[in-house]
Amino acid sequence: MALLWRVCCKFPIIAQWRRRCTTQLRYIVSTNNQVAKSVSRAAPAILQGLDEVGWAVVPDFIIARTPSSSQGTDDDKSFCNNNNNNNNGPVIVEPFCAAVRAEAAAFYDSGRFKTIQHTRLKSEKDGDGYWRTTGDYEIYSDRPGVYSMQLETGDSSSGFQMHLYCKDMARTLVPLINSHFCDTNHQEAIPVLQDVHQERRGGIPANRLSVCIGNGSGYDAHYDNTSDRISTREDLRKLTVILYLTPHWQVEHGGQFRIHNPPPRCSSSLLVEPEANTLLVFWSDKVLHSVLPSECPGGAANHRYALAIWLNID
Repeated sequence: MALLWRVCCKFPIIAQWRRRCTTQLRYIVSTNNQVAKSVSRAAPAILQGLDEVGWAVVPDFIIARTPSSSQGTDDDKSFCNNNNNNNNGPVIVEPFCAAVRAEAAAFYDSGRFKTIQHTRLKSEKDGDGYWRTTGDYEIYSDRPGVYSMQLETGDSSSGFQMHLYCKDMARTLVPLINSHFCDTNHQEAIPVLQDVHQERRGGIPANRLSVCIGNGSGYDAHYDNTSDRISTREDLRKLTVILYLTPHWQVEHGGQFRIHNPPPRCSSSLLVEPEANTLLVFWSDKVLHSVLPSECPGGAANHRYALAIWLNID
């Protein structure tokens, strides 16, 4: 049998298939370890942020390398955080993070993205002439320049890195959040989160890959989970986890994530810059947020991609 296998591997097609399977297996193991290590390193910041203000921001989330030790490709080395002040040089994002961006761009080029139909908070003028939100929502027309898609089971080949990331993040974050917040004595006790990542449940997407392509595209103020505000549907999402995929982001590009309802005496920044390899975690039903208008002076290279997953209550 071993001799037959060695003979078969001499055929180019079989040899190529063998190399591809071996590479993907190694990649699955290394990515799983990398995501787990990144979550473990960021755990104190994530738990503290959710505890104190309801959100947490982790720059340089995926454990990175410096140029002197990197063996990555030139594309990998260009996918870096420009605002890092490390004396060793710019931080290099792990190759899989650049690959996720490449997969996102390929999906966009293939026409998979669709225009998002937005909801927004209704507002009205108060006695002093100021606009105030009423707490009710309204659905309004599609917003040009903002598109998204749902990763499906059939995308596991063309979206290989995305699938690994989504599953590994859910697998590592769920026990972390459950062990800390599901204690009934905790002041922010929450229902138990699902311990298995699911593609869909109850019609609520478990992930969303979105892009803003400039020309002022963004999101109006909203909550991800509105089930306690719109009684016509049940929303099981509890925690939103966003990984930004925009290399070489600059302030003039806009597109910052803005928080509208900080707790009293909050000292944290209310703007999150969508730099590549930045992780943002927040309570889906508690944080009112928007995305500021974005611009893409460099065209597709400046498109603001973000990969979001939602952890649902069980």
